[in-house]
Amino acid sequence: MIEREAATLRELMIIRGQNRDKIEAANQNLGSALGWKHTNGVRTNHPAVIVFVPDKLNKALVPRHQRVPARLRATLHAGGTIFCGTDVVRGGKISVEQRPPLLSVENQAVVAELRKGYIGLIGGVQLGGFDSIIGPYIGTAGCTVRDRQGRVGLLTSRYVAGSPGRLIYYPRPGQYSIGFCDRAIEHLFDHTHFGGIVDETNCFVRLDCAAVRLNASVAELARPGLHELGELGDVLPIDIDSMDIIGTEVTSIGRTCGIQKGVIAAYAYEFIDDEGLSICTDLLIVGADSSGEFSNVGDCGKLIVAQKGARPVALSFGGWQARLRKGYEQENWAYAADLSKLLSYLDIEILRH
Repeated sequence: MIEREAATLRELMIIRGQNRDKIEAANQNLGSALGWKHTNGVRTNHPAVIVFVPDKLNKALVPRHQRVPARLRATLHAGGTIFCGTDVVRGGKISVEQRPPLLSVENQAVVAELRKGYIGLIGGVQLGGFDSIIGPYIGTAGCTVRDRQGRVGLLTSRYVAGSPGRLIYYPRPGQYSIGFCDRAIEHLFDHTHFGGIVDETNCFVRLDCAAVRLNASVAELARPGLHELGELGDVLPIDIDSMDIIGTEVTSIGRTCGIQKGVIAAYAYEFIDDEGLSICTDLLIVGADSSGEFSNVGDCGKLIVAQKGARPVALSFGGWQARLRKGYEQENWAYAADLSKLLSYLDIEILRH
């Protein structure tokens, strides 16, 4: 039988799907994702299924049936076998309080501009809203968009925009009503989002995206691009028939962390929540500086762009220590959804000059 190493994200998804029981049996498994294997902190050229655990223990302390296999295999429908290695990565327990980000003087000035109402409606500015349970809240505008009827609006996360009809304010909750949530998506079934590659029972992909329609009276304030970062290039689709997206250097701007750089570290993070449902996210992103921080509370909804060509690639919906699984999170990692698919689902396009 012909056996070869997996070479694409699609093949890694197939391998993970056929080895789900082995992955879930790992000691206190926090979930898994797809990317490159690292050895002693250095990236190799071997695709891998990444398994997150609270602590990396000596093998002798872990029961044999709870150990992560060094290699996983899967059978292809067309015949033949593919394999990949595994990479065990330490996650972290959620902290009780969110710590404020440490910003440079220049970034502090950028954040101050984003939180005020004089720079117009552009990617990165602060938005606000009211929720019947949590009360007033804040978030970030991803970028300006246009629907099929030519109406101008904003792209942001569903957390920021809420359900269709909710009023959106700028720059603070209750200050100036600029529009309302036109449409929003929280989850889709995995087989729909991933094109039938996987079809697990009770498995959902978290998208957390929304389109805000601006009132005609403020539409003239809408500006294309991102504040301080400038114009946007063409949208960068995620090609799952390669590994190209992993390692892509990205940047973003949000009302809390200002301008931050990072790296796309993994694809298709999946975990089992406390109700037994399988939840996926498209991308895991880690900050490029020494802290590893890429987002913080309030940055939800910001646009993520590839540094090369300023090509928009994803929408952030989880900041620093976002709580996707009760009690745990992936330390220093931010969560984001595939922008090319979100625009299609919401039936909008990015506003350009």
